[in-house]
Amino acid sequence: MSSPGEWVKSGDRSHPNLKLIDEVLRHRSTYPGHEDDLQKLESYHFSGDKFYFEQTLHKIRESQNISTGKRSHDRMVKLDALRKTLSYDGHKKDCKKAEKEHVNNVHDYDFNRMIEGMKRKQAMYIGDRTHEHLQFLD
Repeated sequence: MSSPGEWVKSGDRSHPNLKLIDEVLRHRSTYPGHEDDLQKLESYHFSGDKFYFEQTLHKIRESQNISTGKRSHDRMVKLDALRKTLSYDGHKKDCKKAEKEHVNNVHDYDFNRMIEGMKRKQAMYIGDRTHEHLQFLD
């Protein structure tokens, strides 16, 4: 990535996406790697790639929130509540993976699958075999 000083600075930057980058995100983002993420966001705007623009915008916002201790997103609240109940070997690593999934993906599906997997691992760890798949095996 080129440095922020090499970004497109001239021309009409009145589009709401560019104003968001210039007037808000560039001033508020401080997490490690934010410069590269902002440049990617700008690049996705110019290429017209709405999907990756939204994904990257989510990543920037949530990376900044997490880096400053703000964990109010529904998925982070869910993960933090679950984290308090976990004790199986590897649960801290799984929580980090779920956090990374949250930051990198605006959609819930994979994050929720990870949460359900962590719940199953904890149940197995404490000897709870009430899950329907385990009852079928027993």
